[in-house]
Amino acid sequence: QKELDNATIEELREKLAAKTQEALSNLRSRTAGHGNINILHSTASADADAIFAEKDQVISALNGELQSLNRRNEELSRTKERLEENLKMKEEEIKIKDEEIKKSEGRKPSQVLETLVLKLKNQLAEKDKKQQEMKSAIASLKQEMLDA
Repeated sequence: QKELDNATIEELREKLAAKTQEALSNLRSRTAGHGNINILHSTASADADAIFAEKDQVISALNGELQSLNRRNEELSRTKERLEENLKMKEEEIKIKDEEIKKSEGRKPSQVLETLVLKLKNQLAEKDKKQQEMKSAIASLKQEMLDA
């Protein structure tokens, strides 16, 4: 956008220079028949005044447009700075979250530990099953002894 604004400013400057050259050429052609360029008679003087007034208007318009473009450029610069600041904050947040993820991954039990826990659970289940079988056998023996 800044490049576009600079190109527009340059284009406006070129137009101003061309208009100025055109006005000077017109002034010279109007005064060429009068002999001395420094001595203008009333119509040539009025024409020169009109040309200078037109030039003042063109210059004022171009200055207004230049100021407008400068304000737009400043707004865009502020927006760019704000966006860059937001981007830096988001990058910091992402960095912090990545570190938290790495820490939490480090706290996960290792594969060996998980395998050992699974084996112990299986052994405990098998022991509980044998204990139930023993209780059943004892109960059945007790019943047989009572019945005998």
